[in-house]
Amino acid sequence: MLGDAPDRSWERHGRAQAYYGVLSSDKFRTENLNDALLAEFMRSGSGHLDEVLSFIEGYFGPVARNRALDFGCGVGRVLLPMTQKFAHSTGIDISDSMRAEAQRNADGAGLGNIVLARRLEDAEFNFDFIHSVMVFQHIPVARGEEIISGLLKRLAPGGVAALHINLRTHQSWWRRLGSVLRKRISPLNVLANLVNRRPWNEPMMQMNEYMLDRIYELIAGMGFTCILLQPCDDPKASQVFVFVRKD
Repeated sequence: MLGDAPDRSWERHGRAQAYYGVLSSDKFRTENLNDALLAEFMRSGSGHLDEVLSFIEGYFGPVARNRALDFGCGVGRVLLPMTQKFAHSTGIDISDSMRAEAQRNADGAGLGNIVLARRLEDAEFNFDFIHSVMVFQHIPVARGEEIISGLLKRLAPGGVAALHINLRTHQSWWRRLGSVLRKRISPLNVLANLVNRRPWNEPMMQMNEYMLDRIYELIAGMGFTCILLQPCDDPKASQVFVFVRKD
């Protein structure tokens, strides 16, 4: 039987539950959204970006505010406030529906200094700031490591990357086994949805686990020496933000 195809699953999330796909709280499901919840959703992105930039500049010093990239931008939760802080902002997302919603949000906010693309290869420039949060956990590890390498190659001199990495999801052994089986046998996802009282046809949202030593070796092997690790406070998982500066 066919296993889960993450790109196809992510597009289905983008079509049906774009905001829930970014922040997996039931209040952000399409059927529950209203103006107040949408404003709350967007404020969370602005607050997150402020915290990340403040942390980076407190450690590495000022970051040039010319070009920034948000990888896995979704509907623009972080990308839109990024346009307020950088002259040019680029959002990358594999889902056509997610990018379309991000463009609608940008248009509604009157933002023109923004470019949306499906792949990193479609972005023309190197960047002063590269950001990604709650994205790599949904990407199979081997592919994710390749993408991390590709992103770091696009840092401009003096640029900083902030990459959020999932190390271990806190689950019981039987839930961990169930996740593995759902990746490999897609129909089992229907059963899991019914058990968890979700729509029967809701696609899987993979939660992949990366090895920190492999990520560090990858980065150091590319010649980067300014590397900072910041553990993230999440009761459901052990996660870390990896900050990398290009000399």
